[in-house]
Amino acid sequence: MIVDTAAAVRAAWDVGARPLVIAGDCPVLLAPLIAAGEAGLVFIDGHEDAWDPRTGPTGEASDSEIGLALGHYPGPAGLDGLPCLHARYLAVLGPRDQEEIAEAGQSSVRGLVHAYLDGPQLAGEPEPHSYTEVGELVAVGPAAAPAGWWCHVDLDVLATGELAAVDYPQAPTGSPHRSLPAGARLSGRQRGHLQP
Repeated sequence: MIVDTAAAVRAAWDVGARPLVIAGDCPVLLAPLIAAGEAGLVFIDGHEDAWDPRTGPTGEASDSEIGLALGHYPGPAGLDGLPCLHARYLAVLGPRDQEEIAEAGQSSVRGLVHAYLDGPQLAGEPEPHSYTEVGELVAVGPAAAPAGWWCHVDLDVLATGELAAVDYPQAPTGSPHRSLPAGARLSGRQRGHLQP
């Protein structure tokens, strides 16, 4: 899946298109990051997804794609191109699993990435200051990613009352849909975890 999706994303870029990848699971995010090389990532998700794959809470690859992309853990055999993301090119918006991460003794990416705004912070402000920071980073910031920027949106970032069609509903403190940032100049986008 990842290899084929990476090829499709590359083909779209080759003809000047901005791909939209719609997937049922977050690990497909590795495909455009591998395809791009040194892309930046605006990661809008209700979870950090940076668990050690051997100890993740669900045993699914969707616990770990950020940890794999950053090179914190080895990837699966046969998947070339990892690591494929630098922490300085990563903005994380919306996770609300910090307590679960701490209780498990898992490392958070909070202090490692360029920008981090957790779920309660995101829900508490209709237009958070950090959106401006992220927008500037994507547009012309000093850490501008050489291969452009990708935007990942996992719909579990939304408050459960806003959208209940997700695999792992969380506490109702997620983001209202109106607080999701408007798109900036991005190389592509991805939506994940819609379970109708």
